[in-house]
Amino acid sequence: MVLETCRYVHEPDLVQTMDMATLTVLGRKEMVLYAKNAACFSCSLRQVCHFNRATMKLIVNTTYGTVLKLVDHRNNTVCKREEFTFGEHGNYTLRSSTCLIEETSPPVNTDLPIYFAILAILLVTFLLGIFSLVRRNSSSSWFGEGYEALDPLGYVGPGGLSQGGKYWNCTGGAATLIDRFVLGESHIYRNPTCKNVYECSSSFEPEGLLGTLTATINVFIGLQISQILLVFKRSKSKFIRFFAWAAVLFGAGTFLDGTFKPEIGLIPINKNLWSLSFTFVTSAVSIIVFSILFLVIDVCKWWDGSPFTFTGKNAIVLYVAHVLFRETFPVQWKVENEHPSRLALNLWGVAFWIIVGFFMHRRGIYLSL
Repeated sequence: MVLETCRYVHEPDLVQTMDMATLTVLGRKEMVLYAKNAACFSCSLRQVCHFNRATMKLIVNTTYGTVLKLVDHRNNTVCKREEFTFGEHGNYTLRSSTCLIEETSPPVNTDLPIYFAILAILLVTFLLGIFSLVRRNSSSSWFGEGYEALDPLGYVGPGGLSQGGKYWNCTGGAATLIDRFVLGESHIYRNPTCKNVYECSSSFEPEGLLGTLTATINVFIGLQISQILLVFKRSKSKFIRFFAWAAVLFGAGTFLDGTFKPEIGLIPINKNLWSLSFTFVTSAVSIIVFSILFLVIDVCKWWDGSPFTFTGKNAIVLYVAHVLFRETFPVQWKVENEHPSRLALNLWGVAFWIIVGFFMHRRGIYLSL
């Protein structure tokens, strides 16, 4: 939520980096500013700064929405803003008299690099498709003949700030308790992703025993889809069963989740826990994507799957190589901590390993277990 303490307006400007914006609070009397991350469910508002008839400025996080509340010296609420999402590198002003947040300088468009990347990928895909059609009409194949502490019972929340800090050291709850008992503390991941929102201090293993059990359901569903491919010969029969499975799984997952409202759902969609609702919904989405690819590649033959087939044939090699060389030039190098720079670097990393997979395929090098 708030990344830096309050400063008076005459002090040097605060430095904005990625996912940050500046908020100036205009106050004419003694007040206290409380705030919290809107994504932090069941968390209490916390005091950010105290100011006495002065204008203050502070840095806020733009990744999530922010809930703000101003209280006077008698603990009376002067104003309260429910979830407000700030734009990256924007400058905003909060007026205590009206409780309005005004944009004094516009934020940058963080979605623009993603749009350009999508357009570039679509353009490359289109050109590759045209090239593929031309080559198929002029030769028999594309590349020649060779181409192919005890946690409360039942609690599995994030701990930390959740529920007012009641379960501060119980990140993962019962799931973590089992992992600590079986695997030991030294084998549990010490930097869980929930730390960014809930500021939890305990370790949590996202690939623990509970998640492994529910992940077997994904494997079972994948087995069912493969059986549909083998048993039924007509494409129509396959598609009917694909979409039937997807509809049932998606309906069950969203029902358990409370229709994408994790604060009220029976079993919220949660990747870290690999919850049952997460298993159902992701399996449904995977079946839909698989059905589309099956239609495009196998039924209509509009696309042959390249260049992703090149990487798929050496998936283990490329996975190990990308881990070993993830901080090595020319795969990765240090760039500015900005969205466009990091997006460009990550896209280059993907393209680099696709190129490696392509050359391994051309030379007939395939390594697998």
